[in-house]
Amino acid sequence: MKTYIVDVFHEDSSDAVEFAEKAAKKLKEHIERLSEIDGKPSLQIECRIYQEENPFHQDHGECKPRYNRPKTGFSSLTITRESIGRYGYGGSYPDGRFACVARRCMEEVDENHTGNGSVDITIHEWLHTLYEDEVNGKRIPCPDDEHRYAYDGKYLTEESGGQHGWVNWYRALLTGKYEPKARPG
Repeated sequence: MKTYIVDVFHEDSSDAVEFAEKAAKKLKEHIERLSEIDGKPSLQIECRIYQEENPFHQDHGECKPRYNRPKTGFSSLTITRESIGRYGYGGSYPDGRFACVARRCMEEVDENHTGNGSVDITIHEWLHTLYEDEVNGKRIPCPDDEHRYAYDGKYLTEESGGQHGWVNWYRALLTGKYEPKARPG
């Protein structure tokens, strides 16, 4: 079983620790459930929670999480109160693997009861940190590229309440059960 360590950073506020702990617990539970092969998780996630007053730095004009992690087996996930212009972002970069998610967006998704809630955001951004990593015998493609694979359009599930949900695509990525679309002849 492959293990990933995810360092979850949050900014200092009265309820940030509890929010980060809940987000980390959901991430761990969902990743392990979605990675099941023959009823057993194929990935194990260990989350460590850290509090930082200013977890960002400027890198070529872009605001990035300060705490990058080595490329093998580690990643960082920063939950921020800052407006970052989207739900989040993440990637595997030369200086490490990191993702950032906007707490405000996570709370809105949870309030609207969309899909699996905010865990859909954290899983999606965390999967960006695995780009090109080998998981269950296959290299992880960009999680935004489901349209290039046989799972195109097949990610609506009962689990997501019939709404736009990514559960099947995430499960396919984590179990290695996806194939590129056949190219037209």
